[in-house]
This record gives sequence, structure tokens and C-alpha cells, in this order.
Amino acid sequence: MNITTPLLTRSIRAAALAACALLATPATAQDPAVTLVYQGTLTDLAGAPVAATRAIEFRLYATRAGGEPLWLEQHAEVDVVDGAFTAVLGRREPIPFVEPGTPLYLGVQVDDDAEFTPRMLVGGALRAQWAERAGRADDVTGDIHPRSITVGGDTVVDAAGRWVGSTDGFGAVGPQGPQGE
Repeated sequence: MNITTPLLTRSIRAAALAACALLATPATAQDPAVTLVYQGTLTDLAGAPVAATRAIEFRLYATRAGGEPLWLEQHAEVDVVDGAFTAVLGRREPIPFVEPGTPLYLGVQVDDDAEFTPRMLVGGALRAQWAERAGRADDVTGDIHPRSITVGGDTVVDAAGRWVGSTDGFGAVGPQGPQGE
């Protein structure tokens, strides 16, 4: 789609949000940042590819138009080569978790131009990363249905749901465990 603004005509590839990657934050390698790889194309008013360094700001919204951004990240120097550029979103400003069912739309603004319209619907790749992180929960409340249970590195309930741990409690700590055949 081509979008005309006073300074540039921009052509955004249909696969603009085609790639996602999990990248570790500097804080810990066990808590990967939720990131989104964005690829786009910039052309001038005549349709020629731009070859320059541009400032690009990315924003996530819960609405297709209007509203306040839920998140924003500025990339002061993005290299645009033959019109193409790539930016990894979420490495500078953490992308916040958004409840399932809330649509997310990406707004993009180059230099001092107006934000592109229409905003682009963000697909499932971002939500898949949130789901992957949920699979490594530190603590769980309520009913759980695990495939197996380990305590202190020792399996106590196997994948078939059978008790395979010590029968004297958890390593002789605590009350006496099940006594039977």
C-alpha cells in the first residue's frame, strides 16, 4: 500500500510483521524480552527507494484509529538501504502484556511526518511469545494439570499421574507419605 505524506510516499510490505524473535534482555537470560521484528519499505514521492538514515517511532494501540498508545519506542537512527529497513521492537522499551482478546495495532512514524494510516493489525506472533513465557511460570495458583511433578529436581509424579517419589514424605521431611504395596 502506498501512503502519501508531505515528505515521503511510503510503501509498507504486506509481510511487515512477518518475523518474530525471542531475544534475551540484558538483565537475565531466563526472562527473554518479548520482541517483534518489523520490516518496511520507504519510497520518496516519485516512488524511488529511500537510501538514508531516518528516525522512526513505533507505537502499539488497542484501537485502529485514535486513542493513546499502550507502548512506544523510538529508533533515532534506522538505516534505510534501497528503501528497505528492519527494526527489532521491544529491545529498548519492554512491550507490555496485553490481555487476550485485546486487538493490537502498530503505528509507525518516520521523522516528523504524520503516523502512517491505517495502523497495522499485529498478528499472533507477539501473543505466541507471551504464551511461551506463561509456560515457564514461577508460581501457580488454582487448579493445575501438569504432565509430571518434580520437587527439588526429583520426579514425584510421573507423566502417567503415578506417584513415583519417596514414600516417606519428601525425602524424610514432613509428615509420613503414603504407605502401601
